Amino acid sequence: MLENHRQRPGGPNLGGPTDDLLRSSDLPGIRNYAAEVASRSGLDDTDVDDFVLAVSEAATNVIRHAGGRGRVLVWSDGTQLIAEITDDGPGLDSHPETGRPEPGAAGGRGFWLMHRCVDSLEVLTRAVGTRIRLIKVLVQLALIAPAAITA
Repeated sequence: MLENHRQRPGGPNLGGPTDDLLRSSDLPGIRNYAAEVASRSGLDDTDVDDFVLAVSEAATNVIRHAGGRGRVLVWSDGTQLIAEITDDGPGLDSHPETGRPEPGAAGGRGFWLMHRCVDSLEVLTRAVGTRIRLIKVLVQLALIAPAAITA
């Protein structure tokens, strides 16, 4: 399912997207793919695990809510690790809630988990199709305090 390797515009070829029907049995392969790209990007083990969890949640949403037809792309531009999960499902009724759901709530944890596991969660939804972009920052820019001025 992940054998079709394609170049992501603006980034190196770091993995294989899938645009076939996604099934629950595909999730381990998607997780392995995301983990491989995340590891090669230089993230530590905890951040790799967080990123993989977010990608897995997004792919699960495609399977459960969008008819299973979707695409998973993961790449790095050297400063960010990006996963883009798209589908051709019916779109979302509203912008997803990213706050913590009540303990007794039947659902709503997917977007909350994704939001907690990455540095940026972008959701674009239309009448047909949704794109979820998960971003993990690889390079933190340090603020350098100016040297003390002495007279």
